[in-house]
Amino acid sequence: MGVTTFLWAGWFVLSLIFGGRCEQPELVQNFVSKKYLGRWYEIYREKSVPFEQEDCATATYRELDGNFIEVNNIEYNIAESKWAAENPTKPADAQCSAFRSGHCQVKFVWVQPWSDYKILYTDYTTHSVVYGCDTFVGGMVKFDWLWALTRVPNAIGSAAHTALTNTVFAVINSKLEDFGDVNTRLRPT
Repeated sequence: MGVTTFLWAGWFVLSLIFGGRCEQPELVQNFVSKKYLGRWYEIYREKSVPFEQEDCATATYRELDGNFIEVNNIEYNIAESKWAAENPTKPADAQCSAFRSGHCQVKFVWVQPWSDYKILYTDYTTHSVVYGCDTFVGGMVKFDWLWALTRVPNAIGSAAHTALTNTVFAVINSKLEDFGDVNTRLRPT
């Protein structure tokens, strides 16, 4: 009984500190994955994304057989003026739900569980806002991510970047009630 109580108390404390529930935002309606394919440039990302280290990134989506999408992310280092090496093994796989518009999942390594990739907004031609949230060990650990993408690269501080910032932040604030202050959680890229 003491061990069970200890384990439940530990789970409860850890879930309060590191875990929780993922938000269930309204996603883009009538999502068409074929229109989403092609290259996207990152304009903002969650500051705490541990697997993205460089200043800028692109994501290129290509249709595969069986409702799969190839995801090829490449990062750019401004200080060294060079692109980071592409994924040395293979690009990631993604799939989008036929039942819930805008709800996709992505997997970068075959042993990895599918990761959440929810499209909050896209117009397919200028910008997209993507939210992902994954929980592990029964909600004891939670990771949530956010990316804002654009079809053309925009220099930070440019008129185009500022205009998209206002639009993207409005989408985030309207769709993710518990996300917090976008100015402190997001990094311009």
